[in-house]
Amino acid sequence: MKKEYIFPIKVFAEKGEIENSEILLSQCTELQIGLAEANYAVLHCGSALVLDFGKEYCGGVRILTYHTEGRCRVRIRFGESVGEACSELGEKGSTNDHSLRDFETDLMPFSDMEFGQTAYRFIRIDILEGRVLKIKRILGVFEYFAAPIEGDFKCSDARLNQIFDTAAYTLKLCVHNQMVWDGAKRDRLVWIGDMHPETLAMLHLYGAQDSIKNSLRFIREQTPLPAFMNGIPAYSLWWIIILCDYYFYTGDRKFLEENTKYLIALLQYLEFLIDEDGNICFPESPDKYFLDWATYCEPERQAGVYALVSYACKKLLSIADVIGIGCKEILNLKNRIKQNLPHGNFKQVIAMQ
Repeated sequence: MKKEYIFPIKVFAEKGEIENSEILLSQCTELQIGLAEANYAVLHCGSALVLDFGKEYCGGVRILTYHTEGRCRVRIRFGESVGEACSELGEKGSTNDHSLRDFETDLMPFSDMEFGQTAYRFIRIDILEGRVLKIKRILGVFEYFAAPIEGDFKCSDARLNQIFDTAAYTLKLCVHNQMVWDGAKRDRLVWIGDMHPETLAMLHLYGAQDSIKNSLRFIREQTPLPAFMNGIPAYSLWWIIILCDYYFYTGDRKFLEENTKYLIALLQYLEFLIDEDGNICFPESPDKYFLDWATYCEPERQAGVYALVSYACKKLLSIADVIGIGCKEILNLKNRIKQNLPHGNFKQVIAMQ
């Protein structure tokens, strides 16, 4: 992991009485508060400003406060858009779920403090209490995965190249604490069902990384059988698929063997849940047929989970000999579920068969 401090590129908006706000854009090498600062911005009670940092970052905000008159209470809001940075909680989906992006705190004279931990491009600061606030600098905190990139993609379509670069940059923001997070902004969790595309992207961009193994190991240890990973049956199936793909791309037999006992027990549990007619008898749960949000309330969601079982079996066949699982048992399970695989225009579902 690497940490950098980012200067804002623009004071996007100001409200109330503010003096010398342009100094906040001036880059300086001495990020140290002194007793006799000469250049600072002055914000009076009731004022507010929105700073634009140019692109999305993951981290918080660092505020170098020179002086305050009286207690200084501020409200800090982060946003990927100006609208989000200026929104109220609950407005158009604005939330503090998982990671605070809208909160109040105090600023102290002669202080250098960091606040917040989320994904953002814009930061808004409102002065709620205190007659005068003198600020030397406001910096964005940027924390990111800094492993050397081994893979790349370029083609003749500039737009497609931009999409790839944005996706790769987003992935860089989502690796923290030696884990692969679902998102830097909110769900800072190992959602194993969302990790398959991240895993493939990681392997192609960075090669074998401990963050993938740590995430697979963490969710396995968090999920003693007969529980399903993240409480969703399909997510345990994705764990199988990710594990197989990780071995396929890295040849890391030691890690595969570390997971063999759990993998075999999970396969045996799936065999128990699938009857001879290919019906899956999952324990009752609101999410027992959750595949993705696109099919969450759609008829094909159940068919999608059935197809995912078939896909997981296909992956298992590729490593069966390596870990000593009988191909006959896997094929039997795959053939049983095949009886109920969908036909029709379920493109996402059929693609997994």
